[in-house]
Amino acid sequence: MIGDSAVGKTSLMHRFVQNKFLAECTPTVNASFRSKDVIVSTPKGNQDILRLQLWDTAGQERYRSLARIYFQGADAAILTYDIGHRQSME
Repeated sequence: MIGDSAVGKTSLMHRFVQNKFLAECTPTVNASFRSKDVIVSTPKGNQDILRLQLWDTAGQERYRSLARIYFQGADAAILTYDIGHRQSME
């Protein structure tokens, strides 16, 4: 998960993994890691278990250069931004 500081990356990840809402979070320092197993259907109609590795990167400017380390080998990224703060999207 990538995005500016305080846009909700940690809250979204916690909600997805634990199915609980965090009303307040402390800022992530460097990065945090969680995993979740999900069941996916294959084109042949079978079901497989897929283990997602989720990395919550720190949004503060001073940690931006370190975030690239966590992006290496990633198959996807979730870009997060605050709809009430247009600059976080830009």
